Amino acid sequence: MIRFHREKKATCTVALSTGVRIDYGVGRVDKDNRIEYFEEKPVLKEYPVAIGVCICEPTFLKYCSSGPDIAANVIPALVAKGERVYGYLTPEPHHDIGSFKQLDEVKKILKAHSKPQTKNTLTQS
Repeated sequence: MIRFHREKKATCTVALSTGVRIDYGVGRVDKDNRIEYFEEKPVLKEYPVAIGVCICEPTFLKYCSSGPDIAANVIPALVAKGERVYGYLTPEPHHDIGSFKQLDEVKKILKAHSKPQTKNTLTQS
């Protein structure tokens, strides 16, 4: 991501995941509101999700007076002013840990991924 940021000469690079499953079903309707498409809890690759990681140049700081929230205020101000703001796309999923339930779910995922791999050895008789 750092290499990408430097290559683009970006003021700000935002990590965006194309692998986040949203919590809701989505649909598309025609002019008569008839459902043409429906999918429950899809991964919307065409709408990558910000995963809370940014790389910013010092010039970023002059935009911090736009408001207290980087994602809601500062990044939109950078984009509106035509600054070089890029998205670094990753297929890795984002795991929100904003609640104890979510944190416990992520702990389970990490525990499952950190189990030592054992070699399956076969012996011939």
